[in-house]
Amino acid sequence: MTKISELPRPGTVRPWWMLPVVNAQGANARLPLSHLGNLPRGAIALSLASFIADIGSTSDADPGAGVLRWNNAIQADSTMIFIDDVDVDSGDHSALWTTLSAGGKLYLYDAGDLDVWQEWDVLGAVDAAGYGKISVSHFASAGTFSDDAAVVVTIQQADVTSGEHIPAIRTESASYTPVLEDRVVQMDVASANNFTVPPNSSVAFPVGIALEVWQQGAGQTTIVADSGVTILYDADDTLKLKGQNAGCSLRKVATNTWRLIGKMEAA
Repeated sequence: MTKISELPRPGTVRPWWMLPVVNAQGANARLPLSHLGNLPRGAIALSLASFIADIGSTSDADPGAGVLRWNNAIQADSTMIFIDDVDVDSGDHSALWTTLSAGGKLYLYDAGDLDVWQEWDVLGAVDAAGYGKISVSHFASAGTFSDDAAVVVTIQQADVTSGEHIPAIRTESASYTPVLEDRVVQMDVASANNFTVPPNSSVAFPVGIALEVWQQGAGQTTIVADSGVTILYDADDTLKLKGQNAGCSLRKVATNTWRLIGKMEAA
């Protein structure tokens, strides 16, 4: 008999893999690994919901009842996944999108071919008209979903016990426009520089998100609203940080509107 130590090593364990469980309903009950207690994991926001893949379009629009789509024809290169509010079983998930935060996970697998799956890091989400726009970063995948494939979706919130929710700090040495992953930016620049807040059409930060900006270098940092963006701030202030080591917080309160509070130069 082969010893356990001589058995081949298993592949990567995936959070949506099922464990058999015993209950009064019969022997075929299953539980995803992501749902088990005493494991480093965030709360399950959406569990094993069924959707249909649409690979005929990459447009940012409602994909239709029970449908999801990617914003790139090469699925693994996508930065957003669009999911209808209603799944194929008529489950309504419209209240979910605004609860998603950076640090969570989106798991997709093909119900007809378990060798096709995708795991995504969630960067944020927007509640659009009839669908959710989930900003994602590709983590791992195998295969490609075909058109009309049955896609099983699980969404996991950030794991607040693991430290994954703690934002990374980006340091920039020149004027900078933030990207979707940013939460804290240090401007380490010797001369005057700008931190430009982009319009939603360029970088779709979810409403409610906050960005911290710090002036680490000697060069004064000015917060600049790009075309179409409104920054609300105290009338006694300017949009210039007061000096080295001063900082501010920008909170997105509407599609192209931000509120600023911080240590700013007086008007």
